[in-house]
Amino acid sequence: MTAPAAATRESPPDLQSRAEPRRGPATLFFSLSLFVSAVVGLWGLDRFPIFFLGDEAVESVRAQSTIRDGFRDEFGEFLPVLFKNGQSFNLGITTYVHMLPTSIFGHSIEATRGIELLFAVSALAAVALALRDAFGLSCWWIAVLVITTIPGWFLHVRIAFGIPIAIGFFGWFLYFYLRYRSGRPRSLFPALVFAVLAFYSYMGMQPVLGALGVLLVIIDAPWHWKQRRLLLPAAALLLVLAFPMVRFIRAHPEDVSQRLQNYDSYWVKPWPLSRKLATFAAAYADAVSPSYWLDPRSPRDLERHRMKGYGHILLASVPFALAGLALCVAKLRDPARRVLLAVLVASPVGAALVGPGITREFPFVLAYGMLLVLALDALLTRAARYVRPLAVSATAFGLFTAASVAMLADCLVHGPTWYADYGLYGMQWGAKEVFGTIRRDLAASPRSQYWVSHDWANGAEQIVIFFFGADRRVAVRHLDHYQERWAELDPRAIHVLTAEEYGHIESESRFVVDRVEKVIPYPDGRPGFYFVRLDNPPDLPANPGKYGLPGDSAK
Repeated sequence: MTAPAAATRESPPDLQSRAEPRRGPATLFFSLSLFVSAVVGLWGLDRFPIFFLGDEAVESVRAQSTIRDGFRDEFGEFLPVLFKNGQSFNLGITTYVHMLPTSIFGHSIEATRGIELLFAVSALAAVALALRDAFGLSCWWIAVLVITTIPGWFLHVRIAFGIPIAIGFFGWFLYFYLRYRSGRPRSLFPALVFAVLAFYSYMGMQPVLGALGVLLVIIDAPWHWKQRRLLLPAAALLLVLAFPMVRFIRAHPEDVSQRLQNYDSYWVKPWPLSRKLATFAAAYADAVSPSYWLDPRSPRDLERHRMKGYGHILLASVPFALAGLALCVAKLRDPARRVLLAVLVASPVGAALVGPGITREFPFVLAYGMLLVLALDALLTRAARYVRPLAVSATAFGLFTAASVAMLADCLVHGPTWYADYGLYGMQWGAKEVFGTIRRDLAASPRSQYWVSHDWANGAEQIVIFFFGADRRVAVRHLDHYQERWAELDPRAIHVLTAEEYGHIESESRFVVDRVEKVIPYPDGRPGFYFVRLDNPPDLPANPGKYGLPGDSAK
């Protein structure tokens, strides 16, 4: 694939003459960089992040149930683009992506996270190719490793929230749109397809893509008019792609307002428009503020969305990003650089609607990485005038590979003890450990019954289904269940309680601890989960003995 004429004209004569001979080595480094990014991402995927959340488990669970139900949702809709998760529709077409790995590997943490991570790696490939073809860079391949070492990226492409899938589609949208702007008009059609796929993949991408679409219509209006013979078929394609969303809105017209209410957004408050706009401006400024992106202790994100000691972006990278931004502004007439600036401007819109959060402005990380590469390419190209270009490329490859491996090692070794709050409002640690233990215990004692508290995790029911499917021997039950049904307490069943719940039993008049079967410690060594058998105290009326364990007959 050759660089567009526009990009070639912008390249200095010496770079233009040197770039083509280096195409072979650049392609090799590109392939090696993708390999490194994939290996670093997949290595220890079940160990870091240290949690496995209900919002991750539900992706695979929903994929399996949709196949089982003939590709229909619980409302009977065939091939929906949005699926209900709890009280809101916040699952997109990522459900379909998970169908193949779930069918092959079953419910697996590695498979659930791994398929999404590979989509994120494909986004890096798309961005690198765009930097080669639309920006005319010589060291375009380094984008893969540069973005891999951005902490906000490194963490969130390892979490199966659907974000890595959406960013994968978004990266290819950028690639094809930049091809369209570089003189290949028919690339508009795949650009639209990938934009809509990103739109349907993750709810947080929808405001970003909407704002970006408006910006691109405005800043590229003269070019769109030159390609007006394609506008009608492009509009027809967009209408076809939008049909599933129209169908969804007609079936669930309350969803958008309900989602905003769930996030307590100011847009659904009875405020005057002027106040809402002022609040939006303040929230937008907060979403792009250095204090948010650089502060490792920023309270705007929960601890499980931060890597201790790292900001979402590294302070040392800021001078390069500013240099890349200056290069963009200096060549503002170049359409590719205008598109990059548009992505930077549009990315915080979703966060400005409901509050800062990296999951809502993830495209900013991708665009920030592109700014870094613009500056690094200029630096490496200059260095190649004095040192053999192959040596320059090999050195850059080695340094960024070492940085990504060092970050991975830090996460795997120190990540488990970065934060002391392992509970609901902290890391929500314990899914793999608790249910892995239960699975081994059931293999040794098949008639056991396990009641697992939900105090430590959101979507605990989905996690149980993920690990045990329809197995009735494991279910979610809180101790409050016995508030009015004390007679249902079965001393033969094993209750899995958090350390805090176990500590409260001593002050409870409803329970006595018959036996502690085992304790699973937190990563820092403190007691985390207690496997206990409970009974009623002797001063309560006699238990009728109707326990309902698997295999028992009701009497």
